[in-house]
Amino acid sequence: MKVFVTDGAQNHALAVARSLGAKGVEVVVGESSLLSKGGFSRYCRRRRVYPSPAESVSAFLSWMVEEMKQGGYDFLLPMTEGCLLPISAHREFFLPYVRLPLPSHEAIFQACNKAETLALAQREGIPIPQTWLVEDLAELPALSKEISYPVVIKPRWSSYWKGDRMTSGGGAAYAFGPAELVEKVRRIHQEIPFPLIQSFVPGKGYGLYALFEQGEPRVLFAHERLRDVRPTGSGSALRRSIPPDPLLTKQAVSLLKGLQWHGVAMVEFKWDRGRSEPVLMEINGRFWNSLPLAIAAGVDFPWLLLRMAEGKPFEHFPAYQTDLLCRWFLGDCRHLFAVWRGAPPGWPVPFPERGRTLLEFLKSHQRGMIYDTFRWEDPLPGLVEWLYFAFTKVPGYFRRSKRRLAKHAEPV
Repeated sequence: MKVFVTDGAQNHALAVARSLGAKGVEVVVGESSLLSKGGFSRYCRRRRVYPSPAESVSAFLSWMVEEMKQGGYDFLLPMTEGCLLPISAHREFFLPYVRLPLPSHEAIFQACNKAETLALAQREGIPIPQTWLVEDLAELPALSKEISYPVVIKPRWSSYWKGDRMTSGGGAAYAFGPAELVEKVRRIHQEIPFPLIQSFVPGKGYGLYALFEQGEPRVLFAHERLRDVRPTGSGSALRRSIPPDPLLTKQAVSLLKGLQWHGVAMVEFKWDRGRSEPVLMEINGRFWNSLPLAIAAGVDFPWLLLRMAEGKPFEHFPAYQTDLLCRWFLGDCRHLFAVWRGAPPGWPVPFPERGRTLLEFLKSHQRGMIYDTFRWEDPLPGLVEWLYFAFTKVPGYFRRSKRRLAKHAEPV
């Protein structure tokens, strides 16, 4: 069996390569950069560099179709929305040459479009944050004076098809007053039209991972976030496997059934246990960054997906190890750095203390803990990850720090 995995710089692409490569699958990892940690894994047979869909979707699609035509692949696995959406929308060009274990494009569209996801959740009776959908920016100044703060501003798409390129949503932003809300909504709107405005939801993050077959659940797994990369909200740096909570399971399964889902997905919630019900955050309609935890705990989603796609038997709802800790070390370093910078002005809930965070960071390693990227038996991806971070992220940190210092400098 031969599989092409996109987005090799992502943690979950590396996890897929390790999972399948260890089982004898010929794994080829693609990325728009040479510094692809998944491509440097011992379980990757070959690295490929493709045109970035962020620069030209048409060039990306042309390259990818030709690669599938010439490469003799059995499966193509897109890892991010930036690759998933163009491939799914033009699947008719791929299907003569390769299999795509995906749901319908309509289901993918609904899962990737946060406004569509929230509308589905409301129809299913699933709690969502209070949400304002602004369809005319002229309404924004009046609205900004009516709502309670703080609020969260989210692009409707994490990746948006704009002309001939995929634009990144850039994550959530926060506003603590009317002027800030108007400024940030207009700025995000320039890249991805009409972002969502949502009430701030306190609580801990939970994820329900699923493998569905034609609208029916076959495999479930759950995790609890212990630390996020950014304390204000982002992907997780440290997480723990937990039994699937009945309420989380009911809500996630209801959503995915409503989409007639087929394949893998993760449904994310915020939950302040004891005070409220779980509140839906989003659906990831593809593999997710915390995938290494599920695989290490005994639920090998990439392998199970291919077994299902080939019509081969596999265990439904397998038991797995709970209380297993999985750490993204680079993400945890970024968490520590974010805590040291301090809470944003007006942050509404307790912010992690510096001393305690440093202590928890230093004592985090425990016997049996696993790591997203670094493995003694496969060390190169961990090194490449730090090189990629140094070349692509560190310059941006310095630029933002300089802007903050200039903004707060006293006039001479």
